[in-house]
Amino acid sequence: MAGHTYTVAEVCTYRVVLIAPDDLADTLTPTPEEGDSMDWPLTQDGQWTLPARIPDRRRGDHPLTVIVTDIQTGPTHADISVRGAEDAFYSGVREGDTVGIAGRLWKIETITPGNDESGVDSGSVSLSHINPA
Repeated sequence: MAGHTYTVAEVCTYRVVLIAPDDLADTLTPTPEEGDSMDWPLTQDGQWTLPARIPDRRRGDHPLTVIVTDIQTGPTHADISVRGAEDAFYSGVREGDTVGIAGRLWKIETITPGNDESGVDSGSVSLSHINPA
C-alpha cells in the first residue's frame, strides 16, 4: 500500500474498503447481476424496514436472505444475518452503524424493540441506502 494512492470506497461497521483511483468509476456504478430482481429490496420513502425474525428474500440467479435475528435493549442493538449469494453476520449493530448488503451500503436508521408482552411484535430495523458497498 505504501507509495500508492487509494480512495475510501466503503466504511462499514466492521471494515473499510480501499480502491485504486482507476477502479473508482466501476465501484460507484454497479451493474446488477443478470437474473436478479431489480426491485429488491422494497423500500418506502427511502427506508428498508426489516421486521425481526421474518426473512426478506431476493430471488433470481443470486438469491439472498436477510433476517434480523435478534433485537435487544440496554442499549438498543440488533443482529442481522445475510445468507446466499453473499454471507455476513452483523452482531450488535446500533443506530448510525453501516452494513453492506446486496452490494450496497446501508445505514441503520432506527431499531425498534418489540412488545415483549404480546409476543406478536418482535420489533424491526429500518435502513437507508447510502451508496454501493
